[in-house]
Amino acid sequence: MFEVKELRVIESATRMDALIMKPKEFWGDINTISDNPFKNFYIAKIVIPKTVQLLDKGFENNISLKKVKFDSFAYIGAMSFKNCRELQKVAGKYITYIGEEAFSKCPKLSKVILPNVKRIEANAFRDDINLELIDMPCLDYIGTGAFKGCSKLKVKCYPWQSVLFEDFFKKEQLIPATKEDIKAYINLQKENAKERKERGEKNL
Repeated sequence: MFEVKELRVIESATRMDALIMKPKEFWGDINTISDNPFKNFYIAKIVIPKTVQLLDKGFENNISLKKVKFDSFAYIGAMSFKNCRELQKVAGKYITYIGEEAFSKCPKLSKVILPNVKRIEANAFRDDINLELIDMPCLDYIGTGAFKGCSKLKVKCYPWQSVLFEDFFKKEQLIPATKEDIKAYINLQKENAKERKERGEKNL
């Protein structure tokens, strides 16, 4: 069972700029974080390792979390980062799914680059008033109100996404992908195939 009390703190968890580190031995065989184990914690930065495949309500209302990096990750469940009011940056090459309200009410979140996300559920980024850019070349489903209240948002649009995006965004919000963007997407697909093969061999 996942026990938050085992968390190893490098700096004081009572400081707003606290840095939480999680050594490999802490994670062990954990593959799910759920039921708000980090709710209301003072965490500034955290790295989620390859062993974790599901995050569901893991960091809701975390009042000091600023940066999250996913080393290898598949699924971000509902309300995982809802109301993380200091969250500025999210990075994760292998995230494929974002649940309902996962990043809603994160007013400082400005840029989201998640190249493997295929599906975003309802209200996922709702009321992120400073969200300026999303770059998600694999995205093929957007839930109702996913970007409602994101008045500054610009969306990098790849040729195969134009019909989908035109239904959800105004023309002036769309930024056409460049040849370099498309080349990077093709290389990413090659990396994905390699990653899937490795994951199968390692039975992750």
